[in-house]
Amino acid sequence: MPTYEYTCGNCDEDFDIFFKTLGNVEQKPLCPKCKSKNTKRMMSVFASADAGNTQEFAGCGEGCGCVNN
Repeated sequence: MPTYEYTCGNCDEDFDIFFKTLGNVEQKPLCPKCKSKNTKRMMSVFASADAGNTQEFAGCGEGCGCVNN
């Protein structure tokens, strides 16, 4: 089940949405705080733990705050 992060352009609330199907991904969700449709999907940072060292993560983007930066 895909999870996407959104931010609201009205109240700056950040929130996650879980989609049951990939077909609904392009719809703009309502902000749970102010109910605005002025929402934007944010870039997500994906990480996977290395089996040999659980302190390091692979696939992090710049500025994510992980130990690889």
